[in-house]
Amino acid sequence: MKNKLLFFILSFYLITPTKGQEILQIPLYSSLDPVAEALNYQGFQLLEDGRYPLAKAYFWEAIQIDSTNIDYFYNLGMACLQDKDYAFALKAYRIAKNSFPDFPDLYFYSGDLLQKMERYEEAILEYNKAIALAADEPNPQLHYLFFFNRGNAYFKSKNFKAAIQDYNQTISISPEYYGAYANRGYANYHIKNYKSACNDWEIAASLGYPKAIYYLQKYCNKQ
Repeated sequence: MKNKLLFFILSFYLITPTKGQEILQIPLYSSLDPVAEALNYQGFQLLEDGRYPLAKAYFWEAIQIDSTNIDYFYNLGMACLQDKDYAFALKAYRIAKNSFPDFPDLYFYSGDLLQKMERYEEAILEYNKAIALAADEPNPQLHYLFFFNRGNAYFKSKNFKAAIQDYNQTISISPEYYGAYANRGYANYHIKNYKSACNDWEIAASLGYPKAIYYLQKYCNKQ
């Protein structure tokens, strides 16, 4: 088997149907301040219309009026993501942590932003905090992406063995998640565990990841 460099195909999942920053139509936490609520509502409309800089301004103003509503921070983070303003989103989450220090999602999203900024060591620290906080929650199985995304940060740091450990943890929580098998295969390939890499890609293919078939054919002599 030729030892060719594999490109990292599966990007980390910042927004997913099961755990992501969807645009919420009904806030989880109602503000007692009608002005802040009105600003947040206007921000929603602007966000849906793709007017991200203005949406950010409205969400930020809502936060200045009422910083006790976590939805305003999440909404601002979503607008910043769409506008690729990662530094502003990090600032918002940093402020939110002062009011909500035990919310693991704030650290998870911060880690994702830092990954986008290629600040992998900092991202790993944020994921560490998210994972520690999530361990105390009643449904920690919902947080398999915490391990997956930390694994991706390790992968991008070329710490492939640490990445494999996190992909193992992801699989133990969500055994049907093909992304963990595919990325574990990439990591195994980079440390020359070719048989393990091929086994991982076989599983990923069986779970519905079509690119795994290409890797099996190209690197594992599987037709």
